[in-house]
Amino acid sequence: MKRVASYIDTLRVHWIADELQQIAVEEIMVTEYFKPLSRVSRLQVLCEDDVVEKVREIIFRRGCVGNRHPYYVEVSDFHESLSTDPGAKPVHCRLELQ
Repeated sequence: MKRVASYIDTLRVHWIADELQQIAVEEIMVTEYFKPLSRVSRLQVLCEDDVVEKVREIIFRRGCVGNRHPYYVEVSDFHESLSTDPGAKPVHCRLELQ
């Protein structure tokens, strides 16, 4: 399991989320930053190792505005990210809404 993180244009979040769900990515977290004139959101995705390149391709294709590229795309092992990101939870710890 890999964790992919990137900063993207806030207005494109829904397009990216829709495409990621089409390739069976179910764990998507978006943090929006509300500042004057700011249109940047942090996107974090948990996905299987074999779809990482497809996730990166979607982020670059849908997340870029004009000639600007996302600030970065970081790929890390999910188990490794648990020790550095205390807010991260394993997939099996999701809350079920009733």
